Amino acid sequence: MSGRGFDVSGTGVLDSRAGQSSGAHMQVHRADPTYRRRMLALLALSAVAGAALLGGLQYWLSHPGEDALHPLTTLQWLYIVFLGAVIALVLPLALLGLWLLRYADAIERERRYPLPGERTARDVAVREGQQATAIARRLRGLGALLWVLGAILIGWCAWTGWHLG
Repeated sequence: MSGRGFDVSGTGVLDSRAGQSSGAHMQVHRADPTYRRRMLALLALSAVAGAALLGGLQYWLSHPGEDALHPLTTLQWLYIVFLGAVIALVLPLALLGLWLLRYADAIERERRYPLPGERTARDVAVREGQQATAIARRLRGLGALLWVLGAILIGWCAWTGWHLG
């Protein structure tokens, strides 16, 4: 994969077309193909499940049937479905933020990115020292932002749910 800044042929020599000298050596953290396949399968499964849920909601809204609820009851159910969907999207966001905070601490402790033994979906150039701590700082900032945003939105859902009754 020359042209991406590193040579994955096993020589450890950087590609000179990537703006690096051809004599510079760098480590490459190899991708785990099994991990990549599992990650893509989980992503596809999530997309199919989301589409099925949206289809079910569309069907429910367009076919009230004989046992149709009172419009206000239906509206309350829609609020509950909406709040559930927001929480289902925001809770993983907040948890990702917490995970990023812990991950940034581990990178800073090891002074290496990616961490030794970590499974990656693609080949990654290893960063050490100050480069790794700079990555850790960015991840910590992103993690804090995601956690705070998630906490605010979950709090809003709780407040809204409380006032709905």
